[in-house]
Amino acid sequence: MTIRDNHIWIRNPDDQGAWPTLVNPDDARLTVRIDGEKRISEVVVQEGQRIEVELASKAPTIWFATKVIRHNMEVIGSIHVTYGETYRLREMEDVRRAVLELEIQTVRPEPLGMDKILEHLQSMGYVGTPIRRPWRRWTSDRRNGMRGPSGDALSAWSSSALSPTQASQGL
Repeated sequence: MTIRDNHIWIRNPDDQGAWPTLVNPDDARLTVRIDGEKRISEVVVQEGQRIEVELASKAPTIWFATKVIRHNMEVIGSIHVTYGETYRLREMEDVRRAVLELEIQTVRPEPLGMDKILEHLQSMGYVGTPIRRPWRRWTSDRRNGMRGPSGDALSAWSSSALSPTQASQGL
């Protein structure tokens, strides 16, 4: 049996060889179907069987949080990032018993520029002019919750703006 590029190839044994077995873990990220039937556990397989592998993935996400301060004349925002993941089968060559294992690759979201951040603030109803301050970075400040996965730093930004309530009142 050979596993390469998320595909499984089976070769029947010689006259006195043992039949190949495939061990499918109970893992929501991996679905294995043999001849159309979902299988979890150890299964004896042979040439000619249709083995389908479906691998889940988790997309990265970005969400914004805002806080209005200084007499409702400034908005402090934070960007929270959750990394995504893609999975692939660990490759094996000419094995009799294959235990399926996943390799995980981290997927980072596309970086956000100031124009995208301002566009998002405007879509939330904030109006005003950005304050050009140097970006501040935190890696593990528990008070503001700005710690990212694996200790990666996330950026904070600020913008001079009216709150959505003030904007609707014409202030």
